[in-house]
Amino acid sequence: AEGLHSNVFFDDRTRGNMGAGHNEDSNKLDEVNATVSPPPLTEIERARLIRERDAGPPPAISALEHLMFKLYVGGIWLCLGACIVVYFYRAYAFPRYGYITGIFEQTSVLNCPIVPCWLRPDIFSEASGFEWEEGDVVVANRLDQGSWWTVNAVRQLITEGDFEFQDILHEVPWLELQDHPWQKSRERVDRWEHLFKKESNDEHARVFSSQLLPEVSGMQRGIGLPIDDKVKYVVPVQDGLEAAKGAWRALNAWGEDWVADWGGYPSPSLRNFSFFLQSQWVGLGLYHSYVRAWLLLEQSPNVHIVHLAQAHTALGRRRILQELSTFLGVEVTEATWAKIMLNTNPKTLVLPEHQDKWNFTVGTMDAPYKALRTGSFETEHPTPDETDVDLWANVHKLEFPDETLRKWLDEGGDIPARDATQTCNAPDEEVMACESE
Repeated sequence: AEGLHSNVFFDDRTRGNMGAGHNEDSNKLDEVNATVSPPPLTEIERARLIRERDAGPPPAISALEHLMFKLYVGGIWLCLGACIVVYFYRAYAFPRYGYITGIFEQTSVLNCPIVPCWLRPDIFSEASGFEWEEGDVVVANRLDQGSWWTVNAVRQLITEGDFEFQDILHEVPWLELQDHPWQKSRERVDRWEHLFKKESNDEHARVFSSQLLPEVSGMQRGIGLPIDDKVKYVVPVQDGLEAAKGAWRALNAWGEDWVADWGGYPSPSLRNFSFFLQSQWVGLGLYHSYVRAWLLLEQSPNVHIVHLAQAHTALGRRRILQELSTFLGVEVTEATWAKIMLNTNPKTLVLPEHQDKWNFTVGTMDAPYKALRTGSFETEHPTPDETDVDLWANVHKLEFPDETLRKWLDEGGDIPARDATQTCNAPDEEVMACESE
């Protein structure tokens, strides 16, 4: 009975190993084995057993295969560990944004179509919800091409000399500027809508600033400034070498928090003016590409190019402002002109009591901070050496062979008449497309 319960069947070899005293029990079990025997093997099971016998034991894993498997698993764990380290390091480095931002949104700063990464042209995408309105004004500048002076001048004309503001970007939003690396374009648009709903802004046009190149002749498509008939564009221009000095100073005015937020850009190497002039200003064509693109649109009725060479004198500044008021369709009384002339004087803009107007606030709503270094407005313009001057002269002549055009860029005055080839400076087939445009 015990043998039946445990499904144990004894054969002759098993019984032979038993002692002599078990013969009687063995005889009883023989009777059980005679009545209960294992079922016979089927043909399928028999074939399987034969295949297993012929195949032999499974092949052993070689040492190389074992090593490759370890490396594969180790690589997976290494990548996972690196992601965790990056996440907590960035959360520690930027505590103002907390730990819940997420590694995928934090690393989105690396996905930038243009440099520097804080300029995000996706503000013009459908997802942002931004739309131009009739009468909008855009001050289109490039780095320090007289940007703050022109932005302030346009705002002075539109607001009849209002100088009682705290932050210029709260009054004139910078279209493509992100306040922090993970800001969504929709967030900026919502803030602007709230800004322009103020009672003080109900009676005048919206004013924006932008450093993007215009979308002309298919260039800059998707990453440039759209040209819309409802919008008026004010484009400041000045001498290229002087603009390079201002651009270098502006680039090195960013504060430590801003540089840390944007992965260390601008780098310390750009503090050397000669390196900046060769690698950025000339190497990337920051000046000539800007001037060439807007000169293609010079004849457009909604584009006004203004040279700032005369802005440092009262007579020259008055002429510039009068041309701007005519272009913008703004009527200014004599009483208002006195205020506007005072508020647009370059010496007024850098007075200590007014410097915070141009040091705009960035960061999140919970952790805002000033974008520029304290005292950055007292930084003197660099003095280019002889090598820098020669480099600029040669590149300037190469980019714009027309001497009359170069003289206007360097000294100001009225824009000289020219043909499209002088502006395009491109192969014949591109010149034809440029002339057609």
